[in-house]
Amino acid sequence: MPPFRYTLRHNAATFDWELAAAGEAPSTSHHTRSSAFASLAADPQVLVRGATVRVFSADGGYERERTYRPSR
Repeated sequence: MPPFRYTLRHNAATFDWELAAAGEAPSTSHHTRSSAFASLAADPQVLVRGATVRVFSADGGYERERTYRPSR
């Protein structure tokens, strides 16, 4: 199975970080990027399939991609 794909963006109106599955509306809001990453790392589905997260900075520019590998 291919890994899940997510996007993490900053919402300037709420000052939260929004995590969304690729091509979908944001599904969760977090006060920090760290808490968004922690929620993914603890997700049982991500542990099985892995995930790739495209991270955008607070000013909206592309910052980096983070990969979670499936646990064996």
